[in-house]
Amino acid sequence: QTLIRRGYISAGFAGNDFMDDAAPLKDLYPEYDFAALPRRAWLAGIVIDYLETLPQVDKERIAIYGYSRDGKMAVFAAALDQRIAAVIAGSTGVGGVVPWRLAGERGGGESIETTTRMFPSWFVPRFRFFSGHEDRLPVDANLLIALIAPRGVLMEWGLNDQVANGWAMEQAWQSAQKVYERLGE
Repeated sequence: QTLIRRGYISAGFAGNDFMDDAAPLKDLYPEYDFAALPRRAWLAGIVIDYLETLPQVDKERIAIYGYSRDGKMAVFAAALDQRIAAVIAGSTGVGGVVPWRLAGERGGGESIETTTRMFPSWFVPRFRFFSGHEDRLPVDANLLIALIAPRGVLMEWGLNDQVANGWAMEQAWQSAQKVYERLGE
């Protein structure tokens, strides 16, 4: 309510595993094999399409926030859509701002193995074949963050967060920071 009183607009959509506004997209576009999280990220762009029709929306200041699985989705959305000026990615774990290469059960956080077993719809089924072969991934968190550059990225996590890995997030940021510097940010 405080943000609304200050002139901010909030918009949202159901994007969880039990109530997913993006689910019908797989039926509308059967030739695409996009999994749940990228599909929800694409839906964020459709919400922005609508927001751009509203005269009271400042199109230069659209931000997206997500926590946990929605944090992953927010990072994907910002990487895909240049209209998103800033992203706040809360406790994304791996697949968001925590690199798969530097996490896992031993490194703090989740692994490809546990993520694809517990949440098989989040990523494409072929993704599970990278379990144990994280070094062969074509894209990891550092490149997703770099795709957002020069726009703002706030990565947040808690000290007692079971899926966070502060050191791994720092490594992803340091790698992506080269792109920010190159772009003059």
